Amino acid sequence: MVGDAQERYNVEEFDVPSRLAVLQNLDKFDADFFTLHAKQAGALDPRIRMILEVSYEAIVDAGLNPSEIHGSNAACSSSFVALQQALLSIRAGICDAAIVASVNTLHDPMGSHCFHQLKMTSPDGKCKSFDASADGYVRAEALAAIYICKKQVAKRTYGTLVHAAINSDGYKEQGITFTSEICQEKVIRRVYSDIGLDPLEVDYIEAHGTGTKVGDPQEMTAV
Repeated sequence: MVGDAQERYNVEEFDVPSRLAVLQNLDKFDADFFTLHAKQAGALDPRIRMILEVSYEAIVDAGLNPSEIHGSNAACSSSFVALQQALLSIRAGICDAAIVASVNTLHDPMGSHCFHQLKMTSPDGKCKSFDASADGYVRAEALAAIYICKKQVAKRTYGTLVHAAINSDGYKEQGITFTSEICQEKVIRRVYSDIGLDPLEVDYIEAHGTGTKVGDPQEMTAV
């Protein structure tokens, strides 16, 4: 939900937009349900607690018993890289299924401050993706988890993950925050080539849509 940034930190102390999209009840967690000691649960980052909650929901929603699932944790990767790695692991027989989860909270105001100083966030708290008036995005809190497995053993299916690919645009004179339409185009073309799909058969594309004067033109040029 959209909320006042004051809910997360003292906005008067930092040069940040006054509006955020925030998650509710970050302090609520059923430690007994997850067989965690209360002190241990209290010391956990709220994002970890939320990942546990939505991961459990994803397993149940897939029609499985969470007590029969065994998994491992990974760090330092974006949610899409995690999704691609999960897909490759299932295809390679490393695992039978995987949970891909991601969470973002805005407890540390310095992150918002730095992004705002770099003119990446919208001063009025409104994202205007692909618009001439685009002046930045709006930072938001969110969490999600999905359970993926081989199609033939799925007990409930919402969609089919056909393929996933990633690449890196490396060093650029403009800096690491400047996107590359050349690299974006290459990875998009590679996906279509790998699965033998004609791009003209695609009906819908979900864009990154940063709402910035740099990101939007780069992405649209690639598409």
